[in-house]
Amino acid sequence: MSGESIQSERTDSYFSESIAKISEFLSGIYDDPSKISLVASNCKSSEISAAPLNGESTDNLLEELFARFEHNFCNVFNPAYFGYISPRPHPLGVIGDFLALGVNQTPGAWRAGPAATKIELEVLAWFRHLFNIPQPDSEFPGGIFTGGGTIANLIALKLARDAANPDSKINGILPSCRVYCSNDSHFSIDKSIDFLGIGRRNLVKISVDSQGLVNLEELRLAIESDIEKGYHPIAIIGTVGTTATAAIEPIRELSAIAKEFKCWFHVDAAAGLPYAACAEIRESMKGIELADSITFDPCKWMFMSFGVGCLLVRDGRRLFDSCSAGGGYWEDKEELDLFQQNLYGTRQFRSLGIWMLLRGLGFNGYRKLLLNVLDCTALFQSLVKADSRFILLEKNSKLPVICFKTANMGIEKELVEYCQNHNICYPTLLNWNDEYYLRFAFSNYEISPEKVKSIYQEICLAYDRLSQAR
Repeated sequence: MSGESIQSERTDSYFSESIAKISEFLSGIYDDPSKISLVASNCKSSEISAAPLNGESTDNLLEELFARFEHNFCNVFNPAYFGYISPRPHPLGVIGDFLALGVNQTPGAWRAGPAATKIELEVLAWFRHLFNIPQPDSEFPGGIFTGGGTIANLIALKLARDAANPDSKINGILPSCRVYCSNDSHFSIDKSIDFLGIGRRNLVKISVDSQGLVNLEELRLAIESDIEKGYHPIAIIGTVGTTATAAIEPIRELSAIAKEFKCWFHVDAAAGLPYAACAEIRESMKGIELADSITFDPCKWMFMSFGVGCLLVRDGRRLFDSCSAGGGYWEDKEELDLFQQNLYGTRQFRSLGIWMLLRGLGFNGYRKLLLNVLDCTALFQSLVKADSRFILLEKNSKLPVICFKTANMGIEKELVEYCQNHNICYPTLLNWNDEYYLRFAFSNYEISPEKVKSIYQEICLAYDRLSQAR
């Protein structure tokens, strides 16, 4: 073996200088996002660069990455982006996330990150206070952080499975389990049922009315019919803020049915829970405090970066009983090891960004951001409602999602594409009851009434151009 050091051709790593360049790049996005296209893509997913055999300088790598993002970018920072509840991340959260990555502490185990674990416990407690959710029934924290709402829903349904049949953790599931949700529930429910081995045919979907509200009588009849057939109902899922229209399902009534049939009651509030912080909307979520488990995505209307979800549970002991595992390599020191209450072992320290945001803004400052989004949504809705060219899709909640179609023109798809391609705004196309709608999800905390009016005027001009071309 030669005496040449394996470090001789290592990549240059000027840490401080590189961080400064990244900061400058991000500042350009945050300070003036309107200079960047709403969506840009000039590369193909099939085009993969050659494998890197030799190292390159950090400066060269950053230059290439900045160029890639410049020409291949989904601009969620722009107030005109109304896509899939994808927020402009708040700088406080980004700062906290960056620090968390740098210190590389995991809240999965106390000994691997005592400060990280402590901060996570604080944030979980703050959530309950902010959203008016009772403290857990046991000495356990009563919540966990995940990589997103999908994993939170998966763990919640595992808790439901284990509550219905404690032996399932050892012996597997009962083949006759049934889970109930509405037609508008998130696709992660379908995935979770599949991953748990319950089987998608045992997920019973209940129809919704014109405002997206689940048919309670149909739900009751479905459960009674299944029991007669020998099935075992184990869970009912309600949604606070459906992805399609942001409907809030009748949580209190669903809770009562779950209690009657001895089912686990899970609320998928991945999108809507932040607005429980606002009294004017919290009223429409009555009954959420009765849930056995609640999914929440801070990367939606809590304005955090992607990749953080949360599950809150009534009885934290159930998380431990359902998820605990170990081995001879792990010494039991009777510490609070959160991996024992989670699907994950070692995981990212994602709660620090939330800690920074809530401490930096305070609950009152955070509510101001939420209310600004609500006010701008209400303004946009009033403009659509007063315009004879459009028909507003009425919904039962004030959550900031607006859907409308064109009156007798049938140009919804063309209008969505025109707005996107001409950098006017970025709505999405919604297929609702076999009719197409333009869907606008307001999630940028820096949007203003002036910007709303400007965007709406441009939408109207685009509509006029398209209708005249027909």
